[in-house]
Amino acid sequence: MTKRATTSKTEQDRIVAAVKAWQASPHVHPLTCAKDSEGHRPLEPVVDGNRVTLACPDCDYRQVTIPDVVTSTTVPAVDLDFTETVQRLLQVKPSGGKTHKAE
Repeated sequence: MTKRATTSKTEQDRIVAAVKAWQASPHVHPLTCAKDSEGHRPLEPVVDGNRVTLACPDCDYRQVTIPDVVTSTTVPAVDLDFTETVQRLLQVKPSGGKTHKAE
């Protein structure tokens, strides 16, 4: 299922924010241009009348559908420092009382 048309400005804002978060996350593959997925930059959300579409910033390609996973999934924050987070988690004392140090 995909998102095609929206009627509410609030819903459009939510979809735009979700797409921007998806596109900026280093943890998921971005939505890309069907004409040149490797040479063009990731698609950008555009409010087009009463719906949100995706536009390639490098050519005239437009995608009118947005996969549900993009708008219904919370992707990790762009500024998430994965290494630092793992190191902090490894510092937590297990029930045995020993502290594990990250290498």
